[in-house]
Amino acid sequence: MKVILDDIYGLLRSTEGTVVEFKTARGGFPQSFWTTFSAFANTDGGVIVLGVKEKNKVPVVDGLTEMEAIDLKKKFWDMAHNPQKVSDPLLEDKDAHVEEIAGEGWMLVCEVPRASYDRRLVFLNGRPYSNTYTMLSEHIEPERVEMVMEMVKEKDIETVPVGKELARSWQGVGKELGVDFHILERIAEYCKEPRSLAEIAEHLGLSDRYKMKKKYIDPLLGRYLEMTLPETPNSPAQRYVLTEEGRRMDFE
Repeated sequence: MKVILDDIYGLLRSTEGTVVEFKTARGGFPQSFWTTFSAFANTDGGVIVLGVKEKNKVPVVDGLTEMEAIDLKKKFWDMAHNPQKVSDPLLEDKDAHVEEIAGEGWMLVCEVPRASYDRRLVFLNGRPYSNTYTMLSEHIEPERVEMVMEMVKEKDIETVPVGKELARSWQGVGKELGVDFHILERIAEYCKEPRSLAEIAEHLGLSDRYKMKKKYIDPLLGRYLEMTLPETPNSPAQRYVLTEEGRRMDFE
């Protein structure tokens, strides 16, 4: 369902010079939210709108109910206050608000400020070297490792050793997990697009997809792979796709 941009922007407190990112929430809270959150916080701020997707550069409303939007807000605050998810929740109560869009559905608006110097870096999953993002010409990019190292040293941020965190080849991951890294590479290449367990197993030539999931898929979830429907992990429509970090991994 298409919505006039003015209907959405009219619900935001300030949009002048602000980057606005729309994300569908039809499958639950989108994991890509946090990459955008980090990038906005470490650059000039921005607004993330959940419950609206962009199709051919036109906003289309998911049609969420008010209760679904309120549940998204609760999930946001639960994760925002978990230091293993994000280093700084940054937002105040007024910055995350539920709004109705022209009578067509509800959305969650998160107005992310630019982090002040004393609150940077804003990074994810306790890993500043590989999970700190910034905006570059309206595109999200990983922050330069050299800059992150300098900030970590200056602010005495507690983290894992840089060498361990930046072991970013599938061969290294395979050694860490005790599995054949060639299989991990095949999974990564195939899951650049969302794939079901059955599709992955068939691609690998494995007959038991449940054993495959336990051995190869589950250990990658959360860092290298993510579910398209994280709120309903056993859904028949569940798919698996590379995370931003997974896409940056080196192939041997």
